[in-house]
Amino acid sequence: MAFTIWIFNQHSVIPHSADDILAAITEAHYTTLCAQYGIDPDLIAPAQKNLRVFLSPFGAASFFVVHYQATDGEPVVVSWRPAPAGRETGMGMELPSVPMACRERLAEAQQWVSVELTAAQLKGFGLLVGYELARWAACQGQGLVRALDGHWYRMNAYKAFLPAETD
Repeated sequence: MAFTIWIFNQHSVIPHSADDILAAITEAHYTTLCAQYGIDPDLIAPAQKNLRVFLSPFGAASFFVVHYQATDGEPVVVSWRPAPAGRETGMGMELPSVPMACRERLAEAQQWVSVELTAAQLKGFGLLVGYELARWAACQGQGLVRALDGHWYRMNAYKAFLPAETD
């Protein structure tokens, strides 16, 4: 079963370089994030050693994967697509269930990005990687994030997640 962090971008983001994504998701202070997410900080060194981003060759596909474990671990999968017609509903999110402060931005979204995690990844470093990828996508596309906890977030000028309901 996959667990999804959704990003609804105002501007389309298409990754051009694995190195750029890697730089963006490694600029945070992992020890602090591990404390915030309840992740064992002993997982940082092995994850950094194995952290790799793989884009599809020549931009042929609308997804990329991020490995952070040894070869036997599942990657975090990031995919994107243009926002579909009838944007006010989708993925079980009926417009009335979306906070009022988010509705207009959701309706105006040009691109939907998903960060897919497995149940096992939610208990380890995959959770941190997933949220750093969501931060990257939301900052690049001026996006609105629907997190795993079902709450909505926006990014501030310092790339911090803030509740979108307070807009």
